[in-house]
Amino acid sequence: MKLQTFHLFVLGLLHTAATSVFAADQSSLKLVVMDPLSKPLSCDCVRGYAQRDYEVLAAHLERSIGHDVDVVWHQSLGEAIKQTNGQADIVIGKHSMVVADGKATSLALQPVTQLTDKKGGTTQHGLIVVRSEDSALNLADLLGYEILFGPVEAQEKSGAAEAALLSAGIETKGKRKRFGACSEAATAMLEMPSSKSVAAVISSYAEPLLKGCGSIREGELRVVGRTDDVPFVTAFINEDLPTELSEKIQIAMLVAGADPSFRESMETLVGFVPWKPLVRPKPTIDSKPSASESGAQWRQFRGNNRDGLVDWLPDFLPKDEENLAWSQTLPSVGYGGLVASDGIVVVSGRDAQDQCDTFLAFSVKDGRTLWLSQYESTSSFDYGNTPRATPVISGSDVFTLGAAGVMSSMDLKTGSLNWRVNLAEKLGETLPTWGFCSSPLLIDETIFLQFGTKETLVAVDANSGDILWTAIGRPAAYSSLMPMSF
Repeated sequence: MKLQTFHLFVLGLLHTAATSVFAADQSSLKLVVMDPLSKPLSCDCVRGYAQRDYEVLAAHLERSIGHDVDVVWHQSLGEAIKQTNGQADIVIGKHSMVVADGKATSLALQPVTQLTDKKGGTTQHGLIVVRSEDSALNLADLLGYEILFGPVEAQEKSGAAEAALLSAGIETKGKRKRFGACSEAATAMLEMPSSKSVAAVISSYAEPLLKGCGSIREGELRVVGRTDDVPFVTAFINEDLPTELSEKIQIAMLVAGADPSFRESMETLVGFVPWKPLVRPKPTIDSKPSASESGAQWRQFRGNNRDGLVDWLPDFLPKDEENLAWSQTLPSVGYGGLVASDGIVVVSGRDAQDQCDTFLAFSVKDGRTLWLSQYESTSSFDYGNTPRATPVISGSDVFTLGAAGVMSSMDLKTGSLNWRVNLAEKLGETLPTWGFCSSPLLIDETIFLQFGTKETLVAVDANSGDILWTAIGRPAAYSSLMPMSF
């Protein structure tokens, strides 16, 4: 059974149990929608999409939890609850706006789920734009410019934008001009005299502005910088609701995405996912690496969060190699994916004589070989002996697994060996036909593997390589574990 199907199956069981256990209070629930991409609230700057139909969500909730659900749309939570006699049981909108309005209205709101966009993302960011003919090329060029910000409550157009400018050496002082809609800020900038140095901050979801929208013609705006990612559309539940009812609502939201028509109506890839706060890396005392050295971050199988998602992709790839930064010829084919962090990319493979597993590290910046780690491994598998598993990077360490079951921990910067253990020998495993393929899953300080034919699940201490425990089950498949949260 595919993992996504299993996930939905488990949620479905939980939903059925919740429906049978919880008593239904027939009073109407109030769903306040503040999502700027919902049909009634979308503006010109997001034309072509932003038609999310929250009546579909309300109907799904009514069927699932046995309550009537009334939908109220408004950009302001304070104004919305004037229409509901102060009641707001579920609030869905831009995360920072809901948090700010929740404090202003003294409503105790708890984030529970996030709505994925059409690419599966749950974040947004701010874009700093100038007029197309402006001489500024990046944020550092905006010294002395007037910056048109968004509302204080819109994090991507206010606090995150100020932080991005400050990191580029641009300190904004004094009273700031603020605009509600992205189109208002962009239009105000374009209407200023051409001699005035000015930039505006818009939301990433308002990128259609760059292609022309309303009074803005295509090509009039140009992006010179962006902010860090911030949470986007989040669903909050009023803490005054009974715990049973709150859980019932959360489960109903999480299973809604199983319906293709729901996903289409809500302009979402998979529907709602559990709320997870953004965790930013802690600053270190080391000197800050350049963007070209630190920009590549792909730390494990399917990416940093093991979800196959990235913040941004180009519209198309170059058709030739004129933009190629560097290339390296490897001694063999490697079936495991590459990983990258802190300016270092690690790839797996075999030596030219096919006698050793090899792990090579290169500089992301210029392709220099930084280190080589290898050990003898002479087993014979169908389709070759090269490692299948994608390594995992955690902090200053990288963990690898070879096709014959040899696991290693190495220093990411130097390649020096922390520990190496032949798990197949320790567990008395018979080598599978196609080798051990499970990409290591690291949670806290424990590495988990779907491993062999006798020990289905293996837990390894990341600090020592010691086997902590094993679980016996059916023979393992050639797949990698995925973490799930509910």
